[in-house]
Amino acid sequence: MDIPGCDPGHSKAGAEEPDFIGREPRKNARAAASAAYFYKKQGSLCECYHSMGCGTTIQDAKHVVELLLLMGIDYLVPHGFFYSTHGLRKHDAPPSFFHQMPYWPFWGNLSERIGALADFFRGTWIDAQVLIIDPNSGIPTDHELGIYESAMRCLLSEHIEFLVVDTDVLADARIVGGRIQIRDLSVRLVVLPPMQSVEPELEQWLAHSAKRGLAVIRLRADTFVPSAFIEELEGHAVPRLRITGKNPAAKIWSVCRRSDTEKWWFLLNTGVEPMSIQFHSSEALQEMPLQASDIPTLRTVSVSEGEHRYSRHIRPFESLLVRAAKGSTSSPQNLPAKLCLKIPQRLNVRLLEKNLLRMCRWRLSIADAVGKPMGKAEVSAAPLINQLDEGGFRFAPVICHGFGVESSLSLPELRLRYAFRFRCDFRGTVLLVMEPDSISGQWSITVNDLGRFGPKDFVPASAHVRGSRQVDISSFVQKGLNTVTVSVAASKPDHGLLNALYLAGDFGVRPRPPSITRPAGKGRFESYWKNRIPYYAGTVEYRFPFEVGDTHTIPLEKELLMELVFPQPFREAAEISINHGPLFPTLWEPRIIRLPPGLLRSGQNTCVFRVYTTLLRSFEGEWFDEDRHAARSVEERDERRSARLSPNGD
Repeated sequence: MDIPGCDPGHSKAGAEEPDFIGREPRKNARAAASAAYFYKKQGSLCECYHSMGCGTTIQDAKHVVELLLLMGIDYLVPHGFFYSTHGLRKHDAPPSFFHQMPYWPFWGNLSERIGALADFFRGTWIDAQVLIIDPNSGIPTDHELGIYESAMRCLLSEHIEFLVVDTDVLADARIVGGRIQIRDLSVRLVVLPPMQSVEPELEQWLAHSAKRGLAVIRLRADTFVPSAFIEELEGHAVPRLRITGKNPAAKIWSVCRRSDTEKWWFLLNTGVEPMSIQFHSSEALQEMPLQASDIPTLRTVSVSEGEHRYSRHIRPFESLLVRAAKGSTSSPQNLPAKLCLKIPQRLNVRLLEKNLLRMCRWRLSIADAVGKPMGKAEVSAAPLINQLDEGGFRFAPVICHGFGVESSLSLPELRLRYAFRFRCDFRGTVLLVMEPDSISGQWSITVNDLGRFGPKDFVPASAHVRGSRQVDISSFVQKGLNTVTVSVAASKPDHGLLNALYLAGDFGVRPRPPSITRPAGKGRFESYWKNRIPYYAGTVEYRFPFEVGDTHTIPLEKELLMELVFPQPFREAAEISINHGPLFPTLWEPRIIRLPPGLLRSGQNTCVFRVYTTLLRSFEGEWFDEDRHAARSVEERDERRSARLSPNGD
């Protein structure tokens, strides 16, 4: 209760406008951080990650964390380490980053990076040059709140540091020489967003401060234009880190922090495109590696009196830390040679876990307690009350009367029969897998009216998420068309087939029409449809050979940097092995691996590239389209655009 908190931080990497700056204090991470700073609290917190979906990757998680730290948040409160995702629990504002996720073993790598950043942030504060007044006390309209949000985004895009204040904070400040002196800050400019009613105390403070030389920009609801606001800021010569580049530098978000002895900037590319940018600073700069895998590549362009210019290539979602250095700096020296490894479009594909056919759409037939038919419809696995609505079923409720209480309605006893059909062209073991709590009520399952199974027939599963149950139905599956039938005696709204069931095995899968067939073996990189794994969750292993040419240009006896180049946008967690050597994690941008001496050889080499998927395909029957920044059904082919740019932006 004593720590200012907020609730943004739910945007996947690549969102057009990340949700970290909002109109309300609850949705504004910088406002929470400002309150903690001005009211001398031990920090600010954010409950992050909820409702991002089962397709959230480690790259997404890193992006959210670093944006929150950049906004000034000290305590991260993740909504997302579920004890169980069985049954309907998986839909409770996912994701879960816990053991259910195939990439969970790599979570410690992200924790290590957060710890390294926290060490730099500790004991520092945002070096604010502008204070913007929160307008919520002035009964603002939606339009006026939109201007407030737009103004904050302008400050971010122009790399002008700001904090959010209210009347109480300003009342404690001193005006000395036309500047606000408050805590560790000396600020020359205040921005007043539009609002319907300015507090009298605030209006008095502004009038008094203006007489003492303080610069105040009053934004008007009817004339606000972002470009004009930026020009007005430039007219006040507010100090900032100037960033220029071929692509819009507004996608680079930054924060300037200082302590009693140091000053540094943390920068993050929020866009989906790599950028070649230049820094213009009045101070000498030095890039600081956060982890052993980081490669500082900030290069000096020129040094003149009063200005230092540096260049840096920054990849999508890449972050870096730059410190004001004492004396002059120079370009990085003695970097290992770099080799770009292009992941081919066609390669060998192997699954390290069982493949899945997700059975979610069922033909539901309902009869009453004496067997009288009440209708049929195709429905999704969900609680019965949802299926009755989806299928448009009509039934007579049971009316219950009692003494001294209101009469009530309840469901009659119903007999539910769910049927799922799939085709089979596969000879091998086929498992029927379900998570606990997938069926509610008295139930049984039959396969082709040959095998009948109840709850006691299911044993701990070797497929799908931990805790699942399975039964071997291989002897009941026939070539051609097959039918799985689930029969349930239901009397409550939450009875029925609540959750998808699965077929699991070493087969290939086609989603339309549902089919199991032989596995692909060879396929395309990250084409789950063509690789016959549309619902798969686990580890996908790709293998391919590649050539290394002239050893005079690539010193194989020394440490090398290997940068991975993908044939399409790639956001998943992965690891790579060269020539059966150790596996090196590559979990986020930049995808650069430090290879020890002697691992590569001249001529042909072998690469093993393992992708650790999310749970989106198996849990929701969807895949995430990076181009559209939206989840799509697996029944839509996952053919995406090819990557337009090489790592060097060429």
